Amino acid sequence: MKIMGYIRKLLKFKNFGGASLPHIQGSFSQFGEDLFLRWHFADREPGFYVDVGAFHPHYFSNTHYLSSFGWKGINIEANPLFSHRLAKHRPRDINVNCAVSDTEGEVTFRNDAMCSGIVDDAYTGDNEVGETFSVSCRTLANILDEHLPQGQNIDVLSIDCEGHDLRVVAGNRWEKYRPEVVLIEDHDTTIQSPTLEAMEALDYSMVSWYYLTKVFLDNRSNAPRPCIQAD
Repeated sequence: MKIMGYIRKLLKFKNFGGASLPHIQGSFSQFGEDLFLRWHFADREPGFYVDVGAFHPHYFSNTHYLSSFGWKGINIEANPLFSHRLAKHRPRDINVNCAVSDTEGEVTFRNDAMCSGIVDDAYTGDNEVGETFSVSCRTLANILDEHLPQGQNIDVLSIDCEGHDLRVVAGNRWEKYRPEVVLIEDHDTTIQSPTLEAMEALDYSMVSWYYLTKVFLDNRSNAPRPCIQAD
């Protein structure tokens, strides 16, 4: 009779808090970053994202919520296993299997699931976990030159590259490719970090912060801004 007990519990929850059920908000991001995107783009038509270090089609994904509501984009993932999954589950998207940095060539990449990344002095994963292999590495600007549809604006840029994030930033041409919202993983837990300084130099302001992810808004856009911003 366990099933009847489950039903009674469900009915009790509904009777107690039924009015709250429509307001429950779930998140697919690791730290809830897509809740900001949900608010910021709430009354807008589906847009376009670029997800650098996309990892997985929905698990710990900053762009899955957008994709499920008709957005399209470019997913860039160096790990071939996860790049294959992205291609399978995001058929409307452009899926690129390579690493991203401020230079091009071959790099050593460590396969450590969600902590996979380029092995260098900035790598934030565990250097003792997972196999390493060589992958092709490109700059973000050159990837966008090749794959961004002509005339397409970028609404959201998400960067999660295990310590290599600022080199991804350095490899973009910001006057040509200027997203409205930029999410960047930053393991520096202070506000006045090199990531903040780099984005402020590009004329972006930090408008939100989700644990290891800082959210920036283009100062040149007319997008609505949160009431509170970091000084």
